[in-house]
Amino acid sequence: MSGSLGSAAQYSAAAELDVLAHNVRFNDWIAELLRPALSGRTLEVGAGIGTMSVRFAARVDHLLSVEPAENLAVRLKEATSSLKNVETRTALSRDVSERGFDAITYVSVLEHIEDDGAELQLACEMLRPGGRLAVFVPAMPALYGTMDRLSDHYRRYTRAVLEQRVQGAGFAVDELRFVDVASVVPYWLAYRVLKLNSLGGPSGALFDRVLVPLSRGVQWAWKNPAFGKNLICLATKA
Repeated sequence: MSGSLGSAAQYSAAAELDVLAHNVRFNDWIAELLRPALSGRTLEVGAGIGTMSVRFAARVDHLLSVEPAENLAVRLKEATSSLKNVETRTALSRDVSERGFDAITYVSVLEHIEDDGAELQLACEMLRPGGRLAVFVPAMPALYGTMDRLSDHYRRYTRAVLEQRVQGAGFAVDELRFVDVASVVPYWLAYRVLKLNSLGGPSGALFDRVLVPLSRGVQWAWKNPAFGKNLICLATKA
């Protein structure tokens, strides 16, 4: 998960990625949700410090993980150094010359890209016919607060906007739904009302140990909730 897909060589909120990396239950859940779309030769865009890379590697034959921020790319390489099927590069997606990928994934990345539609069009061009797209993004614009600004987010997505972007880029949407319903109110209180400027501490532990299992339990029964802190989208190149 990266916060830098622009021209900057360093990502200023790297410390927050370390905190997020310790949310083991949440990261495992993201990997589980996106796993059906990942196989064969997979490209991971904006891989950050490798939090999701090590999880995706167990699912695919070859994982190319790219990260443009130099301070994150070093960490990415270290995190995946023991995985023989993972290749890392300090690069943007547009720097990748290969084509014909079986899958491309963006985890907490599209919100950092100003022209997300153009990025998804590029992803479509890089996939083989029938290739899969796996996306995880922050949801609900009403939740946009201090952490979004600190992390350089251009937006939080509505379901309709994400669907429009994905379909407009040449994909057929297979699955699009909200996740993490239990964290909506706590996130709103922390970053809209209290305007906190950091993650971690007791709130971080509470999120991963309590809110994530609660969300998973709720969504076991409520398969397609009407709201949630995040959205996932699985799609196929049309």
